[in-house]
Amino acid sequence: MQQIKKRHKKREHEALLYQLEVRLNSDGNLCFNYDWVKPELLVEQLKDYEYSHLLSAIIRHCLSNGHKLDSELNYLLKRM
Repeated sequence: MQQIKKRHKKREHEALLYQLEVRLNSDGNLCFNYDWVKPELLVEQLKDYEYSHLLSAIIRHCLSNGHKLDSELNYLLKRM
């Protein structure tokens, strides 16, 4: 299997807010790797930014959906 890696170039004024990677390891297990900015830290650091609370809510929503996906996939795999 050919592995294709496409990474976006990080721009000068850009920051990762949330990332989820789902990988298949050599044992045949799915691995979930989450990376995110803590919503509270974002609000604290961007206190003068008008949309800091909206960004915080977006991160929390992504986390919730990621954990839901994790749990649903684990449930499906256990039933196989």
